[in-house]
Amino acid sequence: MTQPVRSYAVIGAREDVWPVAAMLARQLPEHVAITVAEKAVGGGETAAIPLADPYFEALGTGAAELVQAGANLALGYQLEGFIGETSRTILAPSGDLPAIGGLAFHHILRRVACEASALGRFAELYEGFRFCARAAVDGRMALPGDAPDSPLAMLGPLVVIARSSLADLLERLADNRRISRCATVDDALEADFIIDLRRGAASETAADFPLLAGIEIEARAEPGAMPTYRLSGP
Repeated sequence: MTQPVRSYAVIGAREDVWPVAAMLARQLPEHVAITVAEKAVGGGETAAIPLADPYFEALGTGAAELVQAGANLALGYQLEGFIGETSRTILAPSGDLPAIGGLAFHHILRRVACEASALGRFAELYEGFRFCARAAVDGRMALPGDAPDSPLAMLGPLVVIARSSLADLLERLADNRRISRCATVDDALEADFIIDLRRGAASETAADFPLLAGIEIEARAEPGAMPTYRLSGP
């Protein structure tokens, strides 16, 4: 007969450990022990997560707590060099314009960009026609509770925050009476269920994607590329 799981251990960099440990502390029964082993400190990456993400809702975390932790709220977030040095991708809730003659507007704009030999500027050209991008320029956004079933949902902001700051916040929000720290990784391995988040070297047997062969993919966020806004205090 299988024994019930009475203890969990989470191993990895601080930025990886606390998003998992905080959720376990909220979801698991009180009698289940949770330990963390922070193996190393991660890099200085930035996360861009919708404020309306179910993760924040499950933790009972809102805009005020996130902004106090150092987050910015943005309707769009620009990624430079995502695939190649000249590429640019805008991350935002999508509010597309209606089709024209049954043809999606972005298809029409792409044809125009091709005819003008300006396909490399397609994202820049399309940005001006996107509902969220234009709203961002005007400083308009909506919080999740404003009108979740209306078009205002397309104005829901992204939370742009350093992953280290997010980990600090989640550690503060977690019930410290439930979470203990292991001095060594070996101690963590004694738990019934182990979540190992350590980042290992790429496997030699990893799948090869021909379309990406020879392309170095790097996500480099530029928070100043689109407007960001902070909540005002009372």
